[in-house]
Amino acid sequence: MISGETITVRIESIAFGGDGVARPDSMVLFVPGTLPGEVVEVRVTQVKKNYARAQLTGIVTASPDRIEPECPLYGKCVNCGMLHMNWACENKIKDAQMLEQLRRLCDEKTEHLPFFAPSNRFQSRNKISLHSDGDGHLGYIGSDNRGVIPVRQCLLALPQINALLAEILDDPTRCGAFKRGQKVNFRCANEPDGARALTYLDRTRSGTLQEKTPFGTMVVPKAGFFQVNSEAMEQLIQDVLAILTQVRPRRFFDLYAGSGLFAAAAAASGLVAEVTAVESDENSVRAARANLARFEQVSAKVFAGDSAQYLAGRGRSDIGRDDLLLVDPPRTGLLPEAVAGIVGSRAKNLCCVSCNVSTLNRDGAMLAEGGFRLRKCRMVNMFPGTVQFECFTFWSRE
Repeated sequence: MISGETITVRIESIAFGGDGVARPDSMVLFVPGTLPGEVVEVRVTQVKKNYARAQLTGIVTASPDRIEPECPLYGKCVNCGMLHMNWACENKIKDAQMLEQLRRLCDEKTEHLPFFAPSNRFQSRNKISLHSDGDGHLGYIGSDNRGVIPVRQCLLALPQINALLAEILDDPTRCGAFKRGQKVNFRCANEPDGARALTYLDRTRSGTLQEKTPFGTMVVPKAGFFQVNSEAMEQLIQDVLAILTQVRPRRFFDLYAGSGLFAAAAAASGLVAEVTAVESDENSVRAARANLARFEQVSAKVFAGDSAQYLAGRGRSDIGRDDLLLVDPPRTGLLPEAVAGIVGSRAKNLCCVSCNVSTLNRDGAMLAEGGFRLRKCRMVNMFPGTVQFECFTFWSRE
């Protein structure tokens, strides 16, 4: 196999990240925009020692799950890598990707929970992040990782966001105020907040948005983290509450807590007497304290600081054997010292909410070395249309 040649291959599976996988002459070949079972013509673009990459040039035999992408920017915008397949196929593939990544951590006692898919593939995201090209356009970064693909509406976003985006684009004064390369986050919170366009500067300003949850309204900093899909968020909350009901812990610890979503859910449930949240962002800490103050029947603590440092330090002694620990780390996963802190603590029950199953697999291997066993896992499609998804897992040890 050499770069530049055209070959015909059969796609066997979809790798985590969305590329189809073929194996011509036992060489692993990654081909974006393909589906399992398809026979396709491709042009080889890169050849490495153990794998190669190719560009799709033609479809000889199409999968019955293939559809025409509804987004006119498909192929230019790198965000929606699964719009060439139907909704059912997307969820099935993501579920299979989760199981493949976690298979070495599963045993006969691991319960594979049914995947969760929101009711709508489109018009479901409450946040999108665009960039300015400095010439009156806002859009997503292109496949070259430099240029901006102009976007007038994003099919994934809630209608309120697209309405605000169109309003800004039609106003040269407002749109022209954004500098070249400036990131603009569009957030849609509950009324009276509605949709807002927020730049990086809003991260340092006071003020909050209101977000609706199953247990009431929460306050969240303007630029603070919050789950981007309401239905998927509710599923994660249900999964956490199910574990709370199962293990009946004395205390609940919420690490990488943001504005305290899971801590507040635990406090509202009446299933625990104490909750502790740890978060590094100052604005989110203030929001978490305000959110947890509503539940006077529960003793609540919010620590301002790095969750990994907490786990490596006082968390080892704070977290007891009869407590439930939850971690919701960033896409990069847990730092080694955080995993060491969990393993070195007395905790025997752990929930992990992860937006990157690859780093979850890595962290899970270290947890397994520390005696934890994967008991439950669920794929939650927090990011329809894209190659990303959320995982909920529950771990325990003797």
